[in-house]
Amino acid sequence: MAISLSFIASAASVSTSSVSCRSQKIEEKVFGARGVVYVSTDYLGVDAEELSSLLASTNQNCEQFPRFRDDGSIAPVDPAKLRRALRHSTIVVALYAEGDSVDDLEGCGEGDRPSWLDYWRPRSPGKRKLIAFGRATSDVSLTASIYDLVVAPSYQRSGYGSRVLLRIVRELRRKGICDIAVTPTPELRSFFTKCGFGPDQLNSTTMVYTRSPGSSVACEVIEYGRKLFLIPPPLTPRTSTRVLERSRL
Repeated sequence: MAISLSFIASAASVSTSSVSCRSQKIEEKVFGARGVVYVSTDYLGVDAEELSSLLASTNQNCEQFPRFRDDGSIAPVDPAKLRRALRHSTIVVALYAEGDSVDDLEGCGEGDRPSWLDYWRPRSPGKRKLIAFGRATSDVSLTASIYDLVVAPSYQRSGYGSRVLLRIVRELRRKGICDIAVTPTPELRSFFTKCGFGPDQLNSTTMVYTRSPGSSVACEVIEYGRKLFLIPPPLTPRTSTRVLERSRL
């Protein structure tokens, strides 16, 4: 009996350690182009109000018909809707700057970048700022779409947008999803192209359903933009051999 109990205890400790290891992988510390940042894939850690402000700072809004302010800027999206969207997203990737780096890099230009020594410099605990974000929705089997990719204005052109995007793609590919789509604005098409996205084979156009509940028209649609799909890398002789070996099993 003692042996079985010790075995159960050891098995429980192993499972607990494995769970803790998985939970630790939710967030990681990396040294980016503008200093130390934290990459998180935990949607529970994302503040919906802070995300709403970040989207508004770049004039983005998740709603189909966003409200505009008197100065022409887009009103922030409802945080309650963002919380619901985060809860039902397949992948969420958030980048945070912590401690002194928030103040040091707020007015930092593209050429004024800290050295690698700043990676080890002590930081003020507890002070974090959401600087980049992106999420994806999916059927967790075949297809996925990327939404709400955003980088704070003072942190743009530093590689954070591509870091978030490629992390989302990596997490989706781990789930076996290769049909990954995004609907970018015209000014962002070149960015997504550089990250491996391209037009789909059908050259399809995204259409948005615009019929309101009180509309008498049977169906009204408008063109919203052209989708870009992730182009998978070509099979190398080594990978094609692996595919053939798997097909023979």
